[in-house]
Amino acid sequence: MKIFAWIGKYKYLILILLLISYLSLSENNLFLSIKLKKEIKKLEKENQQLLNKNEQIKKINQEINKNKDAMELYMREYYFLKKENEEIFRIIYVDDNEK
Repeated sequence: MKIFAWIGKYKYLILILLLISYLSLSENNLFLSIKLKKEIKKLEKENQQLLNKNEQIKKINQEINKNKDAMELYMREYYFLKKENEEIFRIIYVDDNEK
């Protein structure tokens, strides 16, 4: 009878402890849920950055396809292509701190 009296006296405390243990040990625990929400936010931000980068690349591609001079400039700058009988010098700057 003392056990039932003790359970009746601390029933809310026991209930809270059971709820906390369920939330922390179950398959759908609270800590995992919070961690996954943070991961989702991080991935959504990364996705948005990639979409922005994709839009920039599409704009560059459209400009290159419209304008032949823009294509030549792009190929020269990024792929270091050159015309016949032409020499190209690449200058790489080095900071004094990196030495």
